[in-house]
Amino acid sequence: MTFEIGPIVVGHNRFLTGVGRILTRELDAAGRFALTHVHAYADFKHRTGATSRATKYRVVGMATKRTVRLSNARRVATFLEYGTKPHIIRARRKQFLRFTVRGRVVFARRVRHPGTKPYRFLYNATDAAGRVLIANLRSDLATHARRF
Repeated sequence: MTFEIGPIVVGHNRFLTGVGRILTRELDAAGRFALTHVHAYADFKHRTGATSRATKYRVVGMATKRTVRLSNARRVATFLEYGTKPHIIRARRKQFLRFTVRGRVVFARRVRHPGTKPYRFLYNATDAAGRVLIANLRSDLATHARRF
């Protein structure tokens, strides 16, 4: 019995090309999903929405794998993602800090800030996007494999 290897090689290459297209499409969809997740579910206070709007994604290709990376260039994003330890805030531009406590205006040269909790908004969005990516890849790759 003899086999022609040519049609098998062509079919295999077509299969791998299809897998690559599916992977690229689903990684991009996962990145868009992560951005939507940040906009919809970020627990921190949105004053202007600039922090969540500054979140970007990109599909990064390496030698053997591709991945989705979320980033936010705003300085405050690091504090929101990881939180802060207790620290002292000192007046720098003026002689005193001015703020309101229980309806009263208070002046102080320094205050002890208790720190902030981490919101982990980038981590949560990446985690949710990863779960969606896996579910979509399973479905799309199973459909693609049935064609061959």
